[in-house]
Amino acid sequence: DLFFTIQLSLMKTTLKETKIEQLNVAFVEKFVNTFFTRLVDSYYEFVQLFKDQKSTFTKFIVWMSKEIEKLIVLLRNQQYISIKNF
Repeated sequence: DLFFTIQLSLMKTTLKETKIEQLNVAFVEKFVNTFFTRLVDSYYEFVQLFKDQKSTFTKFIVWMSKEIEKLIVLLRNQQYISIKNF
């Protein structure tokens, strides 16, 4: 669980830096790119740290799915995407 807390903290820090963008399209593109880049980085770190513990991969997938759901909710709430897109 500490791993996920650290990854979430890194993701939040990086995403906060991205919010400075002025243009909505550029902001969303950079925001989503940053989000998925951090997600991929988290995956590689996770595999490296827990390669011998195959049962923990389910935890990672659940965590990753929840973070993607949060992203979708955030984008919907900010009206960058609509419900009909999903």
